[in-house]
Amino acid sequence: MMSLRIFAYDAGSLTGSLGFCVVHGIMMDSEIDRIKERLLRLDEEIAETMRRLPAHSVKPPVMMDLLQLEDERDQLLQILKDRR
Repeated sequence: MMSLRIFAYDAGSLTGSLGFCVVHGIMMDSEIDRIKERLLRLDEEIAETMRRLPAHSVKPPVMMDLLQLEDERDQLLQILKDRR
């Protein structure tokens, strides 16, 4: 009997609502498309957050927002890289 192993990663715990599954290490094209769409939105959110950064005296909440967005982007990029 062959067992089916499903690995799940949920980026929704960071800032987005993206969730997807990888079956036997193979990601579906629709899941890749969702990741790429999320990456585009993250780039927009990062650019917006960077515009909110003052030249001096950076506010901690704004910096935390930026770091959180960049962390999510880096995780999604790693997932796409690992897929290759």
